[in-house]
Amino acid sequence: MRCAVLGLLLAILIGRVAATYGVFNDVVDESFHIAAGLEALQEHTYTLESQHPPLGRVAVAALPYLLGVLRSDPGHDLWGEQGAWKTCDDATYWRSLALARAGNLLFAVLAVVVAYRWAAELFGGWAGVGAAALVTVEPNFLAHAGLATLDISATATVLLAAYCFWRWTREPGWRWCLASAGAFSAAVLTKFSALAFLPPIALVFFTAARGRTLFTGWRMAALRAAVCAVIFWISLQAIYGFPVRGGEFIPSRFANGLEHLRRHNSEGHRAYLLGRFSDRGWWYYFPVAVAVKTTIPFLLLTGIGIGLPATRRRAAYPLAAAAVVLAVAMASNLNIGIRHVLVLYPFLAIVAAGAFARSKTLLLVTVLLVGWHAGESLAAHPDYLGYFNQIARGREERFLIDSNLDWGQDLARLARYQRDHGIGEVHLNYFGRTLPSRVHLNAVGLAPEYPPLGWAAISVTHCMGLFVGPQTFAWYRERPPTARVGKSILLYRITDPHAPPPVGVGRR
Repeated sequence: MRCAVLGLLLAILIGRVAATYGVFNDVVDESFHIAAGLEALQEHTYTLESQHPPLGRVAVAALPYLLGVLRSDPGHDLWGEQGAWKTCDDATYWRSLALARAGNLLFAVLAVVVAYRWAAELFGGWAGVGAAALVTVEPNFLAHAGLATLDISATATVLLAAYCFWRWTREPGWRWCLASAGAFSAAVLTKFSALAFLPPIALVFFTAARGRTLFTGWRMAALRAAVCAVIFWISLQAIYGFPVRGGEFIPSRFANGLEHLRRHNSEGHRAYLLGRFSDRGWWYYFPVAVAVKTTIPFLLLTGIGIGLPATRRRAAYPLAAAAVVLAVAMASNLNIGIRHVLVLYPFLAIVAAGAFARSKTLLLVTVLLVGWHAGESLAAHPDYLGYFNQIARGREERFLIDSNLDWGQDLARLARYQRDHGIGEVHLNYFGRTLPSRVHLNAVGLAPEYPPLGWAAISVTHCMGLFVGPQTFAWYRERPPTARVGKSILLYRITDPHAPPPVGVGRR
């Protein structure tokens, strides 16, 4: 019975995610990841960008490549002059994008199954189903499960590695040692952030187990460490094992990627939080993001799981893993989206699942909260990416923008809105890579200096001043838009550019 319910939850997850494929055009990062994966598959090189390892990118490029829908172009740019997406027909664009996104469904399913298994082993089978239910309807999880990016694959592989570490603390021996080494390798070769998350998680787990797993004699510890290193080396060879110009060694390529990421973190990245801008972020960025982008019932269920003494003790490992992820992220200078801590959700779902194993009264409260959580998710469809809870709803851009709200996903929706409402030419300032002509949008550039007569459309990220300067679109921020297309594009009909803003309308 439990397996049937889990299967139903997974089928609903896949159906809901697939239903978004035809709604949203490609977001900012998708074409880049797909192009890098195509280069690795087709040309057996990896030169486009090294801040991310190849595994997750190969996964999203595999289906469109193997089915012959997409091929790498000389510039490795899907939107370049000879790029596949610029020169193909509409059907090929949408089909190839859907196939690339479908490559992440396996990782989404893996994350749900691991959350189910871990919670079931801690609290019982139905608690495992509860954890799976929480994850499968979590809006942020659904959002990134539906994109051809690396965040869902990183979530699944980091979660799997943490689970294997936990099992190793319970069952000292070679089985979970080897599983841990394999899962760790997969996570690191999917996204380098795993190197920041997993070693501290392993340290906390093995310290809590008092070293009985890894340090059963220095000879055995040395042997296991050597075997783990060999597994990682083999994995490195398998993923990076294609030639590059100049005969560069595989470890050098891996190290170069880490160095590029280190420099990026050191230099920082333009970020926005609560109306402020920074190149180096804020220590409280991710706590705020979790507070406003997580459903309130999920937060309450997590609080219940932490508050119950028996639950807290039994769920100490996933709770500790979540704390490590949050602490590491808070120390980062790259504050560009809750997607960087997406793995928090399955960890916290496991903690919250402990409430399913308590008294009947608490079980009723838990079921009601899960129902509320699911209702929030259904109401958000298909705009999972731009989901915010009641704390920030209706004024989302005052809290967060960029990939939390506007990742360039709504350009095709703007084109549909234009056709449906008989709007002519639109002046556009867009945060994204998709070409307006690709989605049949009749648009010209929107000059930031002065508002034009007619229709103007601006991505929220640019309207708030991120990447374009805080005063660039002040005229628009002082006025309510005529319409909002999806979650990310503000549409204005301008009849008098010199008219003062309406009385009582505050700045966005």
